[in-house]
Amino acid sequence: MSHNNFILNLLNLKDPNITFNDNYYSEEIINNVKSKVFYATLTYMPNTCYHCGHTMDKHII
Repeated sequence: MSHNNFILNLLNLKDPNITFNDNYYSEEIINNVKSKVFYATLTYMPNTCYHCGHTMDKHII
């Protein structure tokens, strides 16, 4: 099993358009809390935000 499939299963992510690069994980302090951070890439650009319905543009992260 590739590291990409393993992480998708571990995090229970269902979107097949999410891919993890070689440097996909780090431990960082965020707001004074030690956190595990996973870095991924969405392989397509959606037209709108699924959560709020905002039309995607260069200002959306």
